[in-house]
Amino acid sequence: MPSFTGYGCGVPEVDDVRKAEVLALRDSYLEMSLMPARKLDGVLRKELLQLIQHATSVSPWWGERLQQVNLSAKTTQELVSSLPISSRTFVQDEFEEMKIFIPQTDIADYILQKTTGSTGQPVQVIKYNPLYSRDIDAITLLEWTWHKRDVRKKMGLFRLGSMDADYVRAGPPLEYLGEAAPMFQRSSVDRTSEELLDALFQHQPSYLLTNPLSLKMVALAQLESSRRIAPIEQILTLADRVDDSLRELVEKAFGAKIVDRYSSVEFGMIALQCPKHNHLHVIAPNVFVEAVDDDDKPAPVGEPGRVLITGLHTFAMPMIRYEQGDIVTMGKPCDTGITWPVIESVHGRVRSYVDGPDGDRKLLTLFTADFLLMREIQDFRLVKFDDGAVFVAQTREELSPDQVQRIEASLHNDVFRSDLKVRILTQRAALRTPEWKVREIYIVEGSADPKWTISEIDESLKRSERYTN
Repeated sequence: MPSFTGYGCGVPEVDDVRKAEVLALRDSYLEMSLMPARKLDGVLRKELLQLIQHATSVSPWWGERLQQVNLSAKTTQELVSSLPISSRTFVQDEFEEMKIFIPQTDIADYILQKTTGSTGQPVQVIKYNPLYSRDIDAITLLEWTWHKRDVRKKMGLFRLGSMDADYVRAGPPLEYLGEAAPMFQRSSVDRTSEELLDALFQHQPSYLLTNPLSLKMVALAQLESSRRIAPIEQILTLADRVDDSLRELVEKAFGAKIVDRYSSVEFGMIALQCPKHNHLHVIAPNVFVEAVDDDDKPAPVGEPGRVLITGLHTFAMPMIRYEQGDIVTMGKPCDTGITWPVIESVHGRVRSYVDGPDGDRKLLTLFTADFLLMREIQDFRLVKFDDGAVFVAQTREELSPDQVQRIEASLHNDVFRSDLKVRILTQRAALRTPEWKVREIYIVEGSADPKWTISEIDESLKRSERYTN
């Protein structure tokens, strides 16, 4: 796994050759971020043409898929617009055909990653790890350079699925920037907000990496606490939506600036927060991002549109005009001199939490859920009521008793970590109800009627105070 998403996990020793490659790529990104827009577009168009040529020359399936490409297009947008849109369902169904084994590469260098389905159907993607991890490491260093961080200062990590540790070596790529201070980490799933606040009080970090919901819970706990911690310089957020109210809360609680980013399993890093403003800059050398309206035409600047993403380096599994499921609003050009496209806001899902018997709040997540590996499930929704949970799935065919049992076991062991009563409903038709597109897991106050249909469950969401807020 790339070290950006794995600070402190199996940290390798610094390789001088790789260090030089990553630093050179970081410097190239810095130069490209200030490149005149027309020149930058020429570079991106060339990158996309290389991806298309690679796919069509190696795979007959891709040759047929991309046969309508406009190779005479003068701009990247014109070139992209001639290519078909790939839905999540399409990527699910055509997963085997989309894969490409790059000539003269080792099969051990390929990794399989899966999404949580938090914006639609769970999807699996194949990546060529030497290229992917190098890009991610260079982007990590680009962000640290943009925001003028000092690797000698302590950083804390509140992460999904991590083990508690008070001394974690930073490792590459941060050690490429100098002698990096040891980090500490806590599990944002297993620890309550008070326990996470204890760790901040103990370590007094300059920087913190966490998800927005955990951050909100800890910030509220800090405002209610009599203990004071030293101001945190920057809090790095990922995975969930950040809004102005959270920025204000964090400034009040910790005196800290939030530095956000937009990422996904399918592409890794997509956009980084501007060094000056709160908006995001698309990482143009790696991804081409479109926001389109209902007619698949470019959405006007300032108006929300469905996001389509093309990974310019996705050679192992080309991801071209992939509809990720998010809604984004593109912004006007930035006044900092950075010419990469601006994303004014990302309208994605948010994670949920539950209150324990003692009032402590804990994060709920699908991060380690085993059922995500079941290709029989095309899409799903998960709703937790006071007396149980309802799992609604769109399936390719009727599930067997063993498959149903696997889902139940995953919900008990991986998600709720309790014997909460679970009801499973399935249908072959697509889950199209727009009200289902807000949260990874829905929390509804009250009890669920065991006779409710899927549409009646949807109505219960609309009536829920917790949901509407």
